[in-house]
Amino acid sequence: MSRSAVSRTFTDGASVSDRTRAKVMAAAKELNYHVNHLARGISKDESRPVCLLASNMTKPYHGMLLDALTRRLQAAGRMAMVINVTADPESAQEALERALSYRASASIVMSGTPPGQMVQSCVDAGQKVILINRGEAGPGVHQVRIDYRDAMADALHMLLRAGCRRIGLAGSSKGTPSLASRERMFLGAAAASGLDPAV
Repeated sequence: MSRSAVSRTFTDGASVSDRTRAKVMAAAKELNYHVNHLARGISKDESRPVCLLASNMTKPYHGMLLDALTRRLQAAGRMAMVINVTADPESAQEALERALSYRASASIVMSGTPPGQMVQSCVDAGQKVILINRGEAGPGVHQVRIDYRDAMADALHMLLRAGCRRIGLAGSSKGTPSLASRERMFLGAAAASGLDPAV
């Protein structure tokens, strides 16, 4: 079989006879051959993988988000490369640099945990970057944010409806953008209702 016949067999929409296709596929199965899509699609943005920078993946919200994103990416014919950034920043940055060598077309930052340096590394590599519940902005950076203002107003409303008047707010030392935003919005809703929660 010629190299061109093999190439046409593994190229969607290319012209190849049923007989030739069957011979190529039989040989590929016998040799355990698989197309290297990373090398093949190195110049095609639509075939390059997407990085997911994730942390706290054992928590229900992060696990459900990871599940939803990987399902949608796979349905769109894209490969997802998950980088666990819960580890120390140095090893997480090394993992990201290895992933960037695969010429990922985009990165989705799934939480406020990855440091801004990692986000900037993705931007500098020419990727599209989607941030979930973070505050950074800039060229090539897109945002997906929860409407915390309404969510925190609803939380306060439920506390007041339950008869609570002495309210305390337990914060976190992590200080991620989403946590800081939730705290700020809740305190704002409380102040508008004439309350001063203990923090």
